[in-house]
Amino acid sequence: MLLKKWKVFLLAACVSVSGLRASTPLPLPDEGMWLVSAITQMNIAEMRKIGFELTADDIYSLNSASLKDAVMVFGGFCTGEFVSPNGLVFTNH
Repeated sequence: MLLKKWKVFLLAACVSVSGLRASTPLPLPDEGMWLVSAITQMNIAEMRKIGFELTADDIYSLNSASLKDAVMVFGGFCTGEFVSPNGLVFTNH
């Protein structure tokens, strides 16, 4: 009898947690991969709202220095770029 009550309790707990999870809206991710040359087509105003400080030309400019010129290769398979004068590097790993 105790085992049956325990099973009912576990089932009720699982249903409750599932119900709470289903009723909580999930935030949509604002991420992904995109071509850096298409940065001017991205929503720069929206990016600025969340703290982005660079201009599109700071990231990619065909005719002047930009972040595209700071990309390096580590070990032949990992890329990265310096993002601060103190040596902070963003990588794809």
